[in-house]
Amino acid sequence: MKLDIVRRYSHNPILTKAEIPYPVETVHNAAVVKHENEYIILFRSHLRTGRSIIGLARSPDGFHFSADPQPFLIPDRDSPFAAYEEFGVEDPRVTRLEGSTSSPIAPTREIECGSPWPRRRTSVRWKEFP
Repeated sequence: MKLDIVRRYSHNPILTKAEIPYPVETVHNAAVVKHENEYIILFRSHLRTGRSIIGLARSPDGFHFSADPQPFLIPDRDSPFAAYEEFGVEDPRVTRLEGSTSSPIAPTREIECGSPWPRRRTSVRWKEFP
């Protein structure tokens, strides 16, 4: 007997660009984690300029999300990473660590080995989420 361990949600997508309170062209490449009594989703979007950003949305049930009023992460313009984020920040990753109140997040370009672009990683504490 074959068990259906994973099934596609029949009401996909759970978050669309129409539900984002700032102008974006896409919503994709999401990373979701449950923290305390809510689900947090970090998602990649493209602005009308083509530059990618990271947005944040929350849900009490993991199916009905409300996006924060502003992007969670935008490309840096002043640090040494500004040149590498010229086209945006991409592909968020989020992990809830057992017994920890912080989460490593790598919300920038995912670079293949051999690329001249470095990876940038940052860590955000859950209590610091806006």
